[in-house]
Amino acid sequence: MLFNIGQARAAEVKFAEFSGIFERINQIPFTIPGLTKSVSVTYRLYSTLGSTIVLAILGFILLKIRKIRFAKKTKKTKNNAGFSLIEIIVSVGIMIIVVIFIGIFIRDVANLDSDLADRLATQQEIELTIKDMITEIRSAEISNVGSYPISAASSSTLTFYTDIGGNGVIERIRYFISGDKLKKGIIVPTGNPLQYDPSAEVVSDMVNNLVTVTPSLFTYYGTNFTGTESPLTLPVTISAIHVVEVNIAAREPSQTAIVEFGTRITPRNLRDNL
Repeated sequence: MLFNIGQARAAEVKFAEFSGIFERINQIPFTIPGLTKSVSVTYRLYSTLGSTIVLAILGFILLKIRKIRFAKKTKKTKNNAGFSLIEIIVSVGIMIIVVIFIGIFIRDVANLDSDLADRLATQQEIELTIKDMITEIRSAEISNVGSYPISAASSSTLTFYTDIGGNGVIERIRYFISGDKLKKGIIVPTGNPLQYDPSAEVVSDMVNNLVTVTPSLFTYYGTNFTGTESPLTLPVTISAIHVVEVNIAAREPSQTAIVEFGTRITPRNLRDNL
């Protein structure tokens, strides 16, 4: 899993340049662009640390100057010597400023840690969902009642059949958007003969806080797609689908940066014609 953190620019999904279609399961490339807040916080952290060091050096120089000055006096005079009012004021001022800067530094470190934790939580949701999609869509197959591997396809919904458990029972899988959530519905065929009962669908949340991006959640390509052709026009003809492109983008409510990932998947069991 590759992270690209610290880019303060517009979000973009990057696809590997292969001669044909590509799919990655073990190494999913992630981009977390637009981290304007993190870049600003990081800059402030270094600025605060640098200022604190400079002030500490100035304080050390003042003490050194005082030591040299009083070293020239007689031992009696030196032993009786103390700090002047100006020296006390300057020293206390420097100490206060150093403490303030250290406090700001600690606060910013805590904020940066919280910000990064939120981004990683969103990234983990997307990563797990994408891994499931890659495995399931690649293995899409004819249902237990003889239906075509892909049942429905739109820009925000994809319904297909696949054997999740590898036990010969072909489940119906439906990925769809509801509000700001990406959800997954599963129907296990039941009865004799087997049938897929919509009322038996088990729905779970996969990714929260979705944001609208271009391209859409699902994009479809035809038989001759090599990486540069235009997608199929919606509404798409199910039998024409040979490549499914998935783009998921989400953002925590407290964040400004979008976590976005995209990949293209080739179902293995699609026929050229119905």
